[in-house]
Amino acid sequence: MIKQTLIIALLSINLISACTEPVKSNAIMKQPNSIDKLEHFVPTKLQIASGLLEGIAALPYLLNTPIRTINKALTEAQAEISLDKIYQVVYSKTFKEVPPVSGNTGIPYKGIKQSNKFLKKLLSQDYSFKVLDNDQYILISLINKSKEIIDWAALPKKYLQSQKAQAILLSLAANSILNDKRMPEYKEIETTWLKQKAAAREIVEQRFNEINQRMGI
Repeated sequence: MIKQTLIIALLSINLISACTEPVKSNAIMKQPNSIDKLEHFVPTKLQIASGLLEGIAALPYLLNTPIRTINKALTEAQAEISLDKIYQVVYSKTFKEVPPVSGNTGIPYKGIKQSNKFLKKLLSQDYSFKVLDNDQYILISLINKSKEIIDWAALPKKYLQSQKAQAILLSLAANSILNDKRMPEYKEIETTWLKQKAAAREIVEQRFNEINQRMGI
């Protein structure tokens, strides 16, 4: 578990909120610049730590950072599953073999089915990713065998196309599981995504805007 002292320190500077506020799908406000802010965004160590609490929705916020820098920040935040463990258990690579920036060891990303296989290998338990997508956007939920929603993310598909992105996704997901995270409000989000063809971008933008605010971007 993440130490309580770390959580208190992060809260004190308004980078995060330990409790995730629900996204209100019936009143989604368009934030046209919420996604664009990440184009060249590089998080601080505290923002990486706060991303750990945000869960898999924080994936896009970490991609511009060297893989070893992310791992160091996660380790300092006392994440139970850091990136070096992901590469060791999932990809059978020591962290010395991992390129320090790209994290690409030659294992291409092949989609969520592959990620589910790796997640089971990592935790040896019944957790899985479920996906809804269209041409541009993807809605990912993380569920347990009882179909409870542990975590979720809504993002442009371009952010989940590499081994580095998959490794970060697996680390954030595993830590959400081990930290007993639950996000029941996702059911309403999924319903809106399925019923309204134009809802995907609005849900993505709303989600980014909320994470931007909590991470101080």
